[in-house]
Amino acid sequence: MSRSVTFVHTADLHLAAPFKGLCADDPQIGAELAEATYAAFSAVVDTCIGREADFLVIAGDVYDGAERGLRAQWRFREQLCRLADAGIQVFIAHGNHDPLTDQVAEQELPEGVHVFGAKAVERYAVLRDGEVIAAVYGQSFGRSAETANLALGFRRSGDEPLAVGVLHANAGGNTDYDPYAPASLDDLRAAGMDYWALGHVHTYGVLCEDPWIVYPGNPQGLSPRGIGQRGCVVVHAENGQVTGVERVEAARVIWEQVTVQLQPVTSQATTAQPAIVQPTEAVAAQPAAMQPATAQAATIDGLRSMLGQECSRLRDQYGRPVIARFLLTGATPLHEVLLRPGVVGELLDDLRVEQSYIQPWVWIDRLRVETSSPLDLGSIRSGGGFATELVRIADELSKDPCALAQLVAEVTGPVEKALGLPVTAVSGYAHLPEHTHTPDTHTPDTHPSVHTHAVAHAHPPDHAHSLALAHARDLVLSRLLPGDGES
Repeated sequence: MSRSVTFVHTADLHLAAPFKGLCADDPQIGAELAEATYAAFSAVVDTCIGREADFLVIAGDVYDGAERGLRAQWRFREQLCRLADAGIQVFIAHGNHDPLTDQVAEQELPEGVHVFGAKAVERYAVLRDGEVIAAVYGQSFGRSAETANLALGFRRSGDEPLAVGVLHANAGGNTDYDPYAPASLDDLRAAGMDYWALGHVHTYGVLCEDPWIVYPGNPQGLSPRGIGQRGCVVVHAENGQVTGVERVEAARVIWEQVTVQLQPVTSQATTAQPAIVQPTEAVAAQPAAMQPATAQAATIDGLRSMLGQECSRLRDQYGRPVIARFLLTGATPLHEVLLRPGVVGELLDDLRVEQSYIQPWVWIDRLRVETSSPLDLGSIRSGGGFATELVRIADELSKDPCALAQLVAEVTGPVEKALGLPVTAVSGYAHLPEHTHTPDTHTPDTHPSVHTHAVAHAHPPDHAHSLALAHARDLVLSRLLPGDGES
């Protein structure tokens, strides 16, 4: 008799977590961001019900903190009740953000919801019509900084046709994440599981297919690191063998990063041409939207139009709200214009107003400028006169960080002294053309998922000084040489 099993694997819900590295002062956007983690988990539950899953496993970090706010608990229980009404069991292993401790008072959970303890691995059988179709093994964290290899405690102990291990862990030594419950792939293989449902790493990944060792990624990206589509995993098994792992979208809001490479304007192109980027596939390892787009823009109006088209592309691609970060690169006659005080900020403010009123909205969180002048520096270096000497001096300074820092200090020192600023305020870190928000707190009163402090983006001194030198060089050359872009 054929026994098919379908279950859903999710992790790292981080309910009520704030969006990091973001400031969105629009009330509509703030409200949606505050709701995003709840909506993403609701979408996961929709998938469970729509696919008639036998059970759902949650591999840690249901909540963003050990204190577990009441609103988050209530919203979580609300979704668990939906699953209980549909006859779908739930198995939960807590992680480093929401460990099981004596101080945590668990709310009453619906029938069919099982929370793994923290003292040892526990096993639950999954029945259908009185027959065991699978067994789920798991263990929760008992403390936030769990450094023990919990995987060593897992061993298949029954004759169930399908064994699923649930654990919040750093498998394979991922250096991008804290080494909590560290385990090697060999440790996981030795446990005899058919499928490992892991959590902790927020990006989707299949580490092994024999047995299956899977990170589903988080259902809602919470920072600029969480770009592209996010969701859960639907697992299909037949007669004890996993036959397919399917990713399903769940995120309410998408993070994206788009690099636009501006090209010198040719005689055939006097207006902005749309940037071309291939759509991001839900299962792609690296979203294609990270690949550089290319565009020609002869005027700041043309650039604005082109960025608006990029927002439309993101809107069409995802069909849901997007938080976008744009990076402008390339040699362009607009370089000098973009360096002028206030230009980038006004461009960004105008685009935000426009794009936030179109549904689904696109919020441009950052517009970063790393363009360069279209000047032919090679020809200038081989020429003569003042322009050649200027480029030569700039080249020498760029090779000597100490001399460059001294020059910057000499230039900015009087300004700093007059304004009563510390020495590092200007010369130590240069604030380059970029409109960005870097938060350090969030507002708990209205939208707990929205950070509100905004400061200028700062580059390390050597990098900042080099960019400032190049900008100053190009600005002077643009005044010396004819035909260098928009006046």
